[in-house]
Amino acid sequence: MLDQEVPRHAAIMLLFALAWAPSASAQTAAAVGTQWALLVGVDDYENPEVTDLRFTVRDVNAFGEALVNTAKFPAPQVVRLTTGGGASSSKPTQAALLAQLDRLAAKVGPDDTFLFYFSGHGFSRGADRSFLGTVEANPITAAALERSALPLTVLQARLARIRARRVVFVVDACRNDPLRGKGDVGNVMTRQFSRDLIRVAKSTAGGLAGSAVLFACSEGERAWEWPEKQHGSFTYYLLEGLRGGAADDRGEVTVNGLADYVQTRVVQWATERDREQTPDLRQDGAARLVLARGLINPVAPVQADEAQAFHALGKLQRLVREYGFQRLVPPGGAGFRLFMAEGCLTLAVRSTLPEDQPLPDRAVRTMSAPVALLDTGRMTVHPGPHGRNFAVSVPIKGDQAEVEYTTKEGETLRSTFSLWFSEEAVAREAAGLLRDVVTRSAPGLVVDLTDLRRGRAVRGLQTLLRDHGASGVRGLPVERFVLSRTGDRLLLTIRYEDPGSVPGDAVTRWSVPIGALDPEDVRANPFRSIHAVEAGTRRGSERVTGVTRDGEVKRPRFMLFFKDAAAASRAAELMKELAAAR
Repeated sequence: MLDQEVPRHAAIMLLFALAWAPSASAQTAAAVGTQWALLVGVDDYENPEVTDLRFTVRDVNAFGEALVNTAKFPAPQVVRLTTGGGASSSKPTQAALLAQLDRLAAKVGPDDTFLFYFSGHGFSRGADRSFLGTVEANPITAAALERSALPLTVLQARLARIRARRVVFVVDACRNDPLRGKGDVGNVMTRQFSRDLIRVAKSTAGGLAGSAVLFACSEGERAWEWPEKQHGSFTYYLLEGLRGGAADDRGEVTVNGLADYVQTRVVQWATERDREQTPDLRQDGAARLVLARGLINPVAPVQADEAQAFHALGKLQRLVREYGFQRLVPPGGAGFRLFMAEGCLTLAVRSTLPEDQPLPDRAVRTMSAPVALLDTGRMTVHPGPHGRNFAVSVPIKGDQAEVEYTTKEGETLRSTFSLWFSEEAVAREAAGLLRDVVTRSAPGLVVDLTDLRRGRAVRGLQTLLRDHGASGVRGLPVERFVLSRTGDRLLLTIRYEDPGSVPGDAVTRWSVPIGALDPEDVRANPFRSIHAVEAGTRRGSERVTGVTRDGEVKRPRFMLFFKDAAAASRAAELMKELAAAR
């Protein structure tokens, strides 16, 4: 067994090692070389103890086609090692991969571009012992992995021999738990594996201009696949961006532009599915790498205002990542992500402190505001607390309390949306970009306050159920409760630990129209050994529907179940807010 396994659906990431060797000639006219790529995809592993994957070879092939057709890589110089074979592919063994890296080291020149792409399993066995899983990978012991997989330390040494001025390093590892028999476990991105890969990217860039790392998800999240598209959600938007979706007004797709595009699209995709996935960019140095030129956006043509709003948002996201300042966290203790989804602008704060030093309970975790309600005409830039930072503050039109702040202690509603920066000049630049985002986006956005308030209440209830949901109902152990909103209906799915032992009359799903809930008839009560929140329905409204194996049942009350009274009390408040949002 592994001491530490790379998380399932978690470690999809994109690492760009940007190498711009300074020289006298480079300052007058950038030298232009040719382009090389080594693409590796593994979905069918030889070891029966290793889980096979979906879509990895498909991703490699699609990425290769995009490199040739869009980025204009010469087709003979795009080498593929994939399971499944084919005339243009060889088997992705450890020996074959190392041989190709050695061959390319002899061919790639100092003015060339080199791209390395790996899609398959990843393994981690403690500090500095992470591996990419080639087709014969044997994860039984660390020594076996050294012989059968590709240690990142070895990859780092081989890549250092490639003299390319520009190096793009792409790793998609891995989407499923590497070991069979683990089930559909929602593992998350681990810090160790991400740190090892960042170290490889930085070493590849050597003493040159810099490196950038774009993870498909942030630490503590998982990355998701998109079966309908037969790609990972991150890879799907990576391809869409490279094919022109991320092209700027000069028709160029740059690393930063592609990162901004993928982050915005993936966050929106995940939010629409009640999931969390935020691609995370780590950059060291300021080199500018153009991946493709001469493009228009063939994927989703947009109006001029929408395109300008999108590019302004990308620039603002970069300022937030690089210069954001959290007033309740020690300097260097927080990372920031800004994204727009479902008509709301959201700032998310994630701790970068050691795991034994969590963020203070009062520190803001997220702050979200409806874009169309932001009043940029009254926006101000001013010093933050104690002069340590500078804030950009935007009030809500009419001073309504529609900005949702979340902390570990709970949620509050305020009337001002704020961003904090470490430098005044950056804060003023951010204010201009935020004005562009709002003024160019808002005309096309319709604010449905009822839907907004319902969504806010449901998200709060989802968090409480995730953290404080009861461990059982009617004496039956519960794996988890899943609360969701579909249209105007509220759904509670109960996933029992042992479905085979559940009686035929046990309810597995409750459903009720949100408009039928009565805000005057919501209460929190002890329920046997747990705590229940009960919401009655309005007179004459549709009753609550329960689904069992024996058929449907009708009840007058919708119920949620919690471990403790405090969580149930807070849930009752949110349920009243949900029922009152009309």
